[in-house]
Amino acid sequence: MNDAKYSILFMRDDLDVRRFRLNPFWLKSIFVSLTLLVLVAAAGIYFGATSLRDNLRLRHENKELSQRLDEAELRLSTLGNMEKILESYDTKELQSLLSPEKAETPEAEAKPTAPSEPAKPAVDLSSIFAKTDTGAVRLEDVRLEIEQKQVLVSFNLLNNLGNTQLSGDTRLALVANNGEVIELPAKNADLSFQIQRRKPIRARVPLPDGLDRANVFGLRLTVTREDGKVVFSETYPQYRVD
Repeated sequence: MNDAKYSILFMRDDLDVRRFRLNPFWLKSIFVSLTLLVLVAAAGIYFGATSLRDNLRLRHENKELSQRLDEAELRLSTLGNMEKILESYDTKELQSLLSPEKAETPEAEAKPTAPSEPAKPAVDLSSIFAKTDTGAVRLEDVRLEIEQKQVLVSFNLLNNLGNTQLSGDTRLALVANNGEVIELPAKNADLSFQIQRRKPIRARVPLPDGLDRANVFGLRLTVTREDGKVVFSETYPQYRVD
């Protein structure tokens, strides 16, 4: 039977030498334990890094899905808005706009023609719902309030260009249910801006003649720089900013 043991000596200048005898079994156990500890730590680091990578990937996919959902919601909202505007037109007028022009026959030429009412101008939906966003500014908390004969518009304008100062002005317009875009004559002092980070904008203007809350579809905001370039424009339906 092998009774070999290892001796461990502890020496200090001011104390006697201390001697400890240790069985080889315990040395092997300590070595194996340290090895297992290193392996467990390495496995933990590996799985931690893998989990972090998967988490970042899932975050990126979630962000893309959120953007797609927002785009789909915007498209659905736009289609709903187009439907509301088209519903305000008479069915016969829509058929006359969509159907190809018929060639006049001699019989038709012989019949007396009754005086026709002036045709309504075609609604340019692409201009009503056109969106421009260069990334220079961001609008938050857009609100539209129509009370009696007053229109109150408020929003926060944020500068996305970091430390670059941005100056310009904004234009307000109401979009009626029939597709007509009516500019709101607000004061330049209320709509002009010169911002480093953020500026709350608030304007109160008279409600244009012939309009009321029921036949206002939404609000169109246009932000331009001092050189006249449009950096942001979007149409906000009334139910989203009310």
